[in-house]
Amino acid sequence: MGKKIDTRSQQGMAEMARCVNRTAAQIKDAPLRVSGWRGSSLLNTDQAAIHLNLAKTTLEAMRVRGGGPLFIRLGRAVRYRPEDLDIWIGARVHSSTSSPGS
Repeated sequence: MGKKIDTRSQQGMAEMARCVNRTAAQIKDAPLRVSGWRGSSLLNTDQAAIHLNLAKTTLEAMRVRGGGPLFIRLGRAVRYRPEDLDIWIGARVHSSTSSPGS
């Protein structure tokens, strides 16, 4: 025999589900409202170096000197957005070695 759930319990559970769904939607949209960014996974320096096929020390040196990909500081932690790494790579495409900026 199945258990009966009283009407108040069903209504309470339905209200809780609505609140959870509403809160989840607010949390999902919060980063977009604040920064305009949807929140892809962030890469640490090791992962970014692998993504770029560069040595970690090269990436660290670029961060100090400038000219490297955009990065994010979260306290002492440094993170990279994969799309920023791809944009940085795309900006370095040349058709010959005599192209300006080579």
